[in-house]
Formats: sequence, C-alpha cells, structure tokens
Amino acid sequence: HYGRTRRADKAVRYLALAGDKSLRVYAVEEAHERFRRVVELSEAVPGCADDVFLADVLLAWARAYYYRKDNHGLVELQRYLPRVEALGDGRQLSLFLFWLGFAHVIGARGDAARPLLERALAVGEALGDDECVGFACMGLMWLYMLKAFGRVLAVHPDVVGIALRD
Repeated sequence: HYGRTRRADKAVRYLALAGDKSLRVYAVEEAHERFRRVVELSEAVPGCADDVFLADVLLAWARAYYYRKDNHGLVELQRYLPRVEALGDGRQLSLFLFWLGFAHVIGARGDAARPLLERALAVGEALGDDECVGFACMGLMWLYMLKAFGRVLAVHPDVVGIALRD
C-alpha cells in the first residue's frame, strides 16, 4: 500500500523490502520491478532516500539483473558508480565494482572488466573483507580463464553465464 502513498520516503523503504523478499524466493521479475521503482522514485523525489540506502538497492538490483540474464541492464547501472564511490563505504563499493566488472566479463569486454575487478579486489583486500575479495577473485578468475582460451566469447541467450564459440 505504500507504493501508492505520497510519502516517497515510506514508499521506497517498503518497495525495497518487497524487492528483497521477492529476490530471496527468486521472483526475479517482481524484484526487478520493485527495485526499478525505488530508484525511479528516489530520483524523482530527492531526499526520500539517502545514498547508503540507494547503494544497497543497487546491489540487490544488480543481482536481479544477473538472474534475469539482462547483462545490458546490469552494465547500465554503471551510471550510479560515482554516487556509490562518494559514500566512502568500501564494502558497497567493492561489491558494486564486482557486479559491474562481472557484467563486462559476461559481455566479453575484458578491457572494461579488468580495472573494475582489480579495483574491487584492492578495496576488498584493504577492508579485509573475505566476501568482497572472494567475489572479485571469482570475477578475475573468469576473466583470465576465458581470455586463456583465446576464442571469441559470447553470452548464450538461454544460460546465465558465459559460453564459448569458435
């Protein structure tokens, strides 16, 4: 019901909670739509959500994009990178950099992926955050493993992940 209220601060909070719940049960389209509405509302009504909250929503939305196999949409989240960087929250930054970098790996854009993933790793290591380091290392592993094959990379439309083609 808060999705229809004029209180944008309440609407974004409850939409984000609903999006998180949807994502936990893999109702991916519902989650995606709710996160999209949170971001749109936060842009339309400045001040209804702080940037820390928005960064959490962006991380969840990145997962929804990944589960939807919408790599292009995930890459477009890069426009929010300056806002996430400005927060000074290293954990959120590292994880956001991972998702952006991994989207470029999946899209066979290794030159764009590498600096994002290396930065995600450096931030995670500086924090001593094993989860951040693990995600960044996984992204780099895929980048270097696929690069070692020396083939053209392509994203298979029916598979979440990466496929090789000759």
